[in-house]
Amino acid sequence: RIDFIICGKLSLRCETGSCAGHADAAGKFLTPISGLSQNVFKTVVEIDMLGTFNTVKATIPHVRASRGAYIHVSMTPGVPYQAHVSAAKAGGDALSNAIAVEGLHGVRLNVIVP
Repeated sequence: RIDFIICGKLSLRCETGSCAGHADAAGKFLTPISGLSQNVFKTVVEIDMLGTFNTVKATIPHVRASRGAYIHVSMTPGVPYQAHVSAAKAGGDALSNAIAVEGLHGVRLNVIVP
């Protein structure tokens, strides 16, 4: 078993053939875009997009060795009062698509939208 703590925010447990983790620390508030500060918007984007990048970067050796897969959770775009989250998730989706196209030596990546 391999345990990861990434940037003090994400805990991830990897065992033979699989990794399981959860990071959802951004944007859990409803605010019209007119009420969002640049700092709040930037923080949510950094958590979602950089969180995705940092997670893949830290775990790719294990996921590649175990021939595992990533499943990223996104959201329906354009949700009222969630512009910050919609933008962050769209960036994460684009990053996920780029990672999937690269294939990372047999590692699969899918995005689901609940």
